[in-house]
Amino acid sequence: MATSIVYLLGSPGVGKRTVAEALAARTGAAVVDNHKVNLPLMSLFRWDGRTELPEEVWDYVERVRGVVLDALAEIAPRDASYVLTNALEADADSVGWFDRIAAVAAARGSVFVPVRLVCDLEEQLRRVVAEDRVVRLKLSDPVRTRQLIAGVDYFTPTGPTALVLDTTARSAEETARLIEEHVRPLVTAG
Repeated sequence: MATSIVYLLGSPGVGKRTVAEALAARTGAAVVDNHKVNLPLMSLFRWDGRTELPEEVWDYVERVRGVVLDALAEIAPRDASYVLTNALEADADSVGWFDRIAAVAAARGSVFVPVRLVCDLEEQLRRVVAEDRVVRLKLSDPVRTRQLIAGVDYFTPTGPTALVLDTTARSAEETARLIEEHVRPLVTAG
């Protein structure tokens, strides 16, 4: 049977990590959360989720992400499925990153399932101040989150395997169930 790479996309607070963990619990997939990749760099600055980070940090984040993606392509177990998370903007760099992950999935023989998670803005702002986000050094300032969401056009994947789900009133478990139901026939056919 084929494996899958599910790529959860969306702005801060939509539930990417939480849904990824619920999906992993249902399917046994390994989670590669974007913030876990960022965490070593955020830790260098003792980032509190609220203060401004130096612009240069994002160049380093890209390099670390690249190494993680190389490892997924080259040495990660071929019989495993993965759930990746990220907040991609609708720009050329983000589309390039998206295409690179799709290419890794194809090279591994995995079904690639991009999923855009969306959520009501007020619910997202309520979520970003949650203690588990603060502890994980994630963006946790509702004012900056509102500004970020208003100022960014987030990437929405298209294609036959793509899915868009609203997490506003859905639990992570329910969202994970819907994703699993979407992925299962794709993997079986793959």
